[in-house]
Amino acid sequence: MGEIINKLYTKNSDAIEKLINEIEDSEFRLFPGNYYLMNNPISHQKGIPVQPDSFLMTASVYALMEFKRIKKSSFQQAQLPREFYLVTKEARDKIPLLILVMPESPPVSVETNGRVEPGEYIKKTLPTVFEEANSHRRSLDETLDLVDESIAWITWDTIKVTIVRQKETYTSKNFIGENEHQQIMRCFA
Repeated sequence: MGEIINKLYTKNSDAIEKLINEIEDSEFRLFPGNYYLMNNPISHQKGIPVQPDSFLMTASVYALMEFKRIKKSSFQQAQLPREFYLVTKEARDKIPLLILVMPESPPVSVETNGRVEPGEYIKKTLPTVFEEANSHRRSLDETLDLVDESIAWITWDTIKVTIVRQKETYTSKNFIGENEHQQIMRCFA
């Protein structure tokens, strides 16, 4: 996992270093359910729901992970700014990080907006989410200042190449015994 995190493209090397150093004590939540941008929502829709694919949390970093299908896919129109709002709100005093796992590098496809750079799109659309949600502990300006340092991305191909390299490294007969080598190779068969 550390090697995959090390391959994330981001301007925030501090977040990556902390994630790698703290990965063994991290908490990972896959499909954690609905989160709401409104405090105490009276209904699902009025609460402005966000459905993250996962969270990765360490002592210093709070990351929301969005996985896009390997084949062509696009973000919903409000998805990126809402996910960014949520991760920066929930991070509290930790480093917020929105991690995008995608079939190809940015720009990304957003419904009715074509291909856009994620950070620029979030900066453009975040004010609307702030108007709708009004539950963030940071101001709009403070949150906008976090955009460039709080987005990371990786492609599925990069993940695949990294896993194959790691498999080759850790299945070397010179590194481990023959029995362990055979067991590991069966796992990847």
